[in-house]
Amino acid sequence: MDWKSYEDGRLGLGVGPNTDMDSYMEGKRARESKTAVPGVAFTLLIVAPFLFLVYPALGLTIYAIFLAVVYLLFLAGLSGGLNILFGVILGIAGFFPAYKLEAIVSQFAPYRFFRVVLRPIAVFCLTVALRSGAAFDNNHAIDFNRVAGDKLLEGILAAILMHFILRRADRLYFPVLAQVRRQQERAAKGIPDQRPLLKRFWYSLFWIIPVVAILNLMIRLIVGGVTEGPQERAAFYQQYSMFVYILDFIVWFTLAFTGILPGTAKIRKYVVGQTVES
Repeated sequence: MDWKSYEDGRLGLGVGPNTDMDSYMEGKRARESKTAVPGVAFTLLIVAPFLFLVYPALGLTIYAIFLAVVYLLFLAGLSGGLNILFGVILGIAGFFPAYKLEAIVSQFAPYRFFRVVLRPIAVFCLTVALRSGAAFDNNHAIDFNRVAGDKLLEGILAAILMHFILRRADRLYFPVLAQVRRQQERAAKGIPDQRPLLKRFWYSLFWIIPVVAILNLMIRLIVGGVTEGPQERAAFYQQYSMFVYILDFIVWFTLAFTGILPGTAKIRKYVVGQTVES
């Protein structure tokens, strides 16, 4: 065993050109075995009731433990208040095995795909519902006919923003070990980790609406400052609307092509051994 490589892995240091990957990964496993749950994971306890929307296995396991405890204590004849109290206590304690379960199922691509699809839908619907004063129909579903267009835009922006925030959380809390090893091996060989062109294009599409919305807001503020009254503003847009659309496209394409927008860069950038792009 290469003890220097082992210590680098145990201390969480980066991979070098002379690193023995087997020894490095052995040290990394030794470090992880001492802290099965990172200390930062305690912050997730604050939002535990909503975790099932972004981490289904973790959140639903906590709910399952809570409901099972309440039901069993109810069968035992315990009062309702104590049922809920013990359910909450054991549900919080169940966070840690639930965390391990999420880490295990996160290694499987079908679960990660389901999680990525669920998140934007959940965030979009939750944002629209909260911002629209809970505009639900008789079937307790969101009635989009009663939702203003700006609220839909806010839901889209929130869904896109949370997608990238949660992807970073995935790499921090639930890294895919096979991808970590593959990235470390590529780094040891000096091979840059390139993002596929199709994935870059897909992520660039995510940013069309946010870029256009922000740019048009800036244009509206500028036009409002140099014109007088709504009639002049309407005349401006009537005359220059085509140029505004062209400007929107140029700015979006430039930001995406140069890799400034998250997810559109050709080379992935992250700390070896601590984060991984999934």
